[in-house]
Amino acid sequence: MKARGLLAVLTLAVALQFSACQKDVPPIAKLEQKSGKVDRDFAGKVGAFQDAESGAEFDIGDGVRTAKAARAALRLSDGSGLALEQATLVRFLERPSGSKKQRMDVEMGQATLTAGSEALEVETSFGKALIQPNSKVLLSRSAAGVRFEVAIGSAVLDLKGERTELSAGSKIEVGMDLAVIERSGPGAPSASSAEPPSPPPPPSGISAEISGEGARIKPPGARDFEKLPAGTAALQPGSVLDLPRGTSARVRAGGEESTLSGPGQFVVGASDETTVQTQGGTIELAPTKGPMAVTVPGGTITAQPGSRASLSTDKNGTNISVGAGDVTVQSSKGTETLHGGEEALLEKSGTLRRSRKRGLDYADLLAAGGDSFVVHDPRPPTAVGFMVPGSCGGSALLDLGKGGGLVGEKRINAGLKSGTHRYSLHCIGPDGKPGEAVAKGVISVVADSGTRRLPTSAPATTVEADGRNYTVLYQNQMPKIVARWPKAPASGPFTLSVRSSTGRVQTITAQTSSHTFASGSLGEGTHRLSFEGGGRKSKTTTLDIRFDNATPTASLSSPADGSFGPGGSVTVAGTALPGWVITVNGAPVPMDGQQRFSGSATAPSGERALAIRFAHAQRGTHFYLRRVSGSR
Repeated sequence: MKARGLLAVLTLAVALQFSACQKDVPPIAKLEQKSGKVDRDFAGKVGAFQDAESGAEFDIGDGVRTAKAARAALRLSDGSGLALEQATLVRFLERPSGSKKQRMDVEMGQATLTAGSEALEVETSFGKALIQPNSKVLLSRSAAGVRFEVAIGSAVLDLKGERTELSAGSKIEVGMDLAVIERSGPGAPSASSAEPPSPPPPPSGISAEISGEGARIKPPGARDFEKLPAGTAALQPGSVLDLPRGTSARVRAGGEESTLSGPGQFVVGASDETTVQTQGGTIELAPTKGPMAVTVPGGTITAQPGSRASLSTDKNGTNISVGAGDVTVQSSKGTETLHGGEEALLEKSGTLRRSRKRGLDYADLLAAGGDSFVVHDPRPPTAVGFMVPGSCGGSALLDLGKGGGLVGEKRINAGLKSGTHRYSLHCIGPDGKPGEAVAKGVISVVADSGTRRLPTSAPATTVEADGRNYTVLYQNQMPKIVARWPKAPASGPFTLSVRSSTGRVQTITAQTSSHTFASGSLGEGTHRLSFEGGGRKSKTTTLDIRFDNATPTASLSSPADGSFGPGGSVTVAGTALPGWVITVNGAPVPMDGQQRFSGSATAPSGERALAIRFAHAQRGTHFYLRRVSGSR
């Protein structure tokens, strides 16, 4: 885990003597010897560790860290020694106000203090200690608290005002509520007289709240797993949690929180600043103070402060779902960032495959959630900016019905090709999962320059009574329909029957086996036609008459596509079919009695196209696009 914020194990206030006449303040500590990998960081760049060479000096706010199988020996400014075992982190902190003492924070691992020729005074989270000259004391973290062991010499402890003298071989383990858990060595009371209360989990250490049955734990250095019952337990850094299916562990450390769910094994508080290492299982991350890193097959996933993410690792890799904020994925293939709402699969090879992507960084026109309309675009695809409903309050998913989808916060820009596109918008919850649709709509894109002449007469269509289904689309005027009976008897009379979806029934007598319906005689809807004559009856044919919502409703003479720049004045002119209301940027464009319109508009400066809106009470909404110069 990020050591500084997660594992503040104990605070050491070391009284270091300084000469009052010295002009320069000496360093707090100096690295004398090292074996293995030893790192250090600086007060101004906490967490940015780099190699520490022998002779490195440390000041207030600096930190020193040993990796696995590494050791480090430092000399404090009063001559006393500080030795770091493997997987240990120590930080040198500011003195308390008005104090002449120095403070050190042993945030992880085990440290050994060796007093010099003078006594060494130490303040810890469990009380005060005075280490006698030339004595050696080991300080380490146990599963329940802090262990203080005198290896050489003697020390005096002050626990809640109770003075305890310890000699070589004496040990004392103290919980974070200052209750003595165990005392052994010369002068220690018998075990029967000790009635230590069960300490709560250390507030600055690692605690796990276990839910479910069957959880096991293997502390650092142990060979076998131990049973871990439901409830709260303190964990040592580097512990391995084995969680079966249906069991979870809510891990807290240094104000950060993550939830681990089985089946899977998880290494908690690894010494390489990784929150968790896992080969399988699910992890919910919710960092508040600092980044949280998880090592999985294929790389390292780091959730930034304030972010929320769900990680699920299986044989295929790790599925990453970002609920909010930013998550960095580092692998052998490089480093990429996922934003709120995005999803991806990190394969074991290190390849990151995104299933939910961010939208485009530009738009041709904007659509409110739930809008449905037709776009006439001279050069599809059309970049439509979908506005995220305010009810989402964060990230949202735009589902275009093709799997995956696009994500964004206030607006999601999607490139739509020619055709019909059904969409839905979904708010993304804290777990990174989309909820029910909060808006739905249909957008059709037509490759249309908008310059074709509008029809002036009704279309004519021939329908044969052959049992097939016919669909006739019309734009402005209702179509003329010619109904005929192929292979009809040679002579009539003939009767043509028409049953319409409106309930209307027509019976027409004719001398020939065909009949022409004038424009408007057969209205919009479904009609079933059949002929009779010469003792025979034709097959029944179904005719569906519909308004063609994708055909042109206007013809634009101005402006030409790409003929104007952003923010400039533009003349919008042309002709439109009856019943359509024309607006640009919300302002109406006047239209005369001959269906000609003309007006001025300001070209957009933030989007790529001028969108001319045509609205009809029964026919819906159409947009004609004219892009600004240089937009594509």
